[in-house]
Amino acid sequence: WDHSSVAMCVCDEGYTNPDCSRRICPKGDDPLTTGQSYRQFTISTGADPGLALDGYFKLTFLGETIQFSASGAVWTGTECEASFESMRNIEDVNCVQSTFDSGDTLSATYTVTLNAFPIIPHENNIFSHDGNPLLEDVTCDISGVT
Repeated sequence: WDHSSVAMCVCDEGYTNPDCSRRICPKGDDPLTTGQSYRQFTISTGADPGLALDGYFKLTFLGETIQFSASGAVWTGTECEASFESMRNIEDVNCVQSTFDSGDTLSATYTVTLNAFPIIPHENNIFSHDGNPLLEDVTCDISGVT
């Protein structure tokens, strides 16, 4: 019944609460935890045989967006790592280009491991996570791929 009467702010970075009056606390890994693993996901690009990937993809993670070449010849594992580490909500990432079609499609597969997030997070009341981001926190835009 209150869906049209409840309002909340989209807070500035580092603030939370319905009225944005509270600072987000610093976060970090508990050094006493054991047996944990890092969040990892795979990015695969592809095209029909005979069609080389061109243009760019856009990937958004919790409100931060990177743009990268659709060509696996251009966006290498090193470029992938630099792209993710340019995001303010990721501190350290490992990115491995595990496959690359140097033939006609220039497609590739990347394994991305999120090793660390900033201690003072780039988050607000809309974009946040507990160290284990959900798949829904990542979106991909292919409209720039030709």
